Amino acid sequence: MKLLKEIWANDTWLGRWLLIVSLLILTLTLAVLHQDVKEWEEFSKAHSCKIVGRTSGDSQVAVGPGITRSGTVGVAIVTTYTSDKTGWLCDDGITYWR
Repeated sequence: MKLLKEIWANDTWLGRWLLIVSLLILTLTLAVLHQDVKEWEEFSKAHSCKIVGRTSGDSQVAVGPGITRSGTVGVAIVTTYTSDKTGWLCDDGITYWR
């Protein structure tokens, strides 16, 4: 929170604008995720879904081209994560992985 106050008080208008846009994107992302969870809960109750399996998530590391802070092309390390998933078999005969 101290960092946000510092950016707002001491940064330029560009910094403030980026802060506002970042907070807006975060808020919209959380709202969409909440709506998705709510819709799944309603769907799973309506279709009598039962847990039939689970998978563990993992992470992978790769190296590839990227843009550096100075604007030149450089090498970047990229990490991707896959979260744990649960398989749900519903009365429509489809197994949904969430």
